[in-house]
Amino acid sequence: MNADLTQVPLHQFVQTPARAENRTSLAIDAADSDAVCGIVLAAGRGSRFGDTATPKVLHQLRGKPLVQYPLEALQGARVPAVLVVGWQWERVVQTLSPHAYPYVHQEQPVRVVGRKR
Repeated sequence: MNADLTQVPLHQFVQTPARAENRTSLAIDAADSDAVCGIVLAAGRGSRFGDTATPKVLHQLRGKPLVQYPLEALQGARVPAVLVVGWQWERVVQTLSPHAYPYVHQEQPVRVVGRKR
């Protein structure tokens, strides 16, 4: 039996930083055709970058962490709610401060299918 994911209450899975009072809530009616939520997939160890201690999305490109680029694009597109899904959530949330985004913690990054060993 397939679950209807439009009916899953996201608040059960989301960890919201303390400063999130200023952000739009994720409590959007999924049946509303105008409702939009951006999802940033911020997982990965960055081992091909040569540093397995730093999550891939925290590596810098032109003075900004990689995760900042999709977040700025979603903000520019006026997406009202953004959910960040990723690994080492404490470090990612700290890096994104003072911005507060709801965040889903991924304890272990999932191995990418087809990755060379």
